Amino acid sequence: MTDTLSLDDVSVLLVWTAIAVYALAFVAYAIDLARRSALAVEAKDARARDRELVAAGGESITDVTARERRAGAEIASAPGARPRLLWARIGTSLTVLAFLFHLGATVLRGIAAERVPWSNMYEFAMTGLLLVVAVYLGVLFRYDLRFLGTFITGLVVVLLGGATLSFYVEVVPLMDPLKSVWLVIHVFVASLGTALFALAFGLSVAQLLQARRERKVAEAADGAVVRT
Repeated sequence: MTDTLSLDDVSVLLVWTAIAVYALAFVAYAIDLARRSALAVEAKDARARDRELVAAGGESITDVTARERRAGAEIASAPGARPRLLWARIGTSLTVLAFLFHLGATVLRGIAAERVPWSNMYEFAMTGLLLVVAVYLGVLFRYDLRFLGTFITGLVVVLLGGATLSFYVEVVPLMDPLKSVWLVIHVFVASLGTALFALAFGLSVAQLLQARRERKVAEAADGAVVRT
């Protein structure tokens, strides 16, 4: 007699599949981020050279500004930029695929338990991280925040993998004190709040890093002008 997989077993398999696909998405997003940095360095070097020419009296500020814009357009349309966009699209496609596996795992866990799937730490992590990815993908329909993909997918891989290894428990009936509609409401709201906080945190970190990089670029450009 052969043993058949229960719904919870299938849910766990889907979780690990989702983690693997999230990891692949993380790699794709990391490559995209590295290419973004390389293009930013090229643009910075071009601006520094232009400002050196201005300091030497070779061109006016207006001419340099116009040429910087043309250089930026050329860099954006260069062959190196297309692979960057390709890796971002690959990362997003893999994230959508992983999200579907993740969603299936969460739904099957709830069906197996015959209740909402956020009644213990394992289920809370599973549902909360699902909402993190859902919010991220939803925002992408309006804003291009794919530069956050490395942060989002990396966070999900670490936390979902850790929750599955450390907090997983067999499906058990819900305790009587927890059989309340407020469990559904307040835990869902907490999970959604966590998802929004994660996205806001990622944006804040990205903004701080960008401000730091721009400050260094400005200091380097000023130093080049002074030396000239």
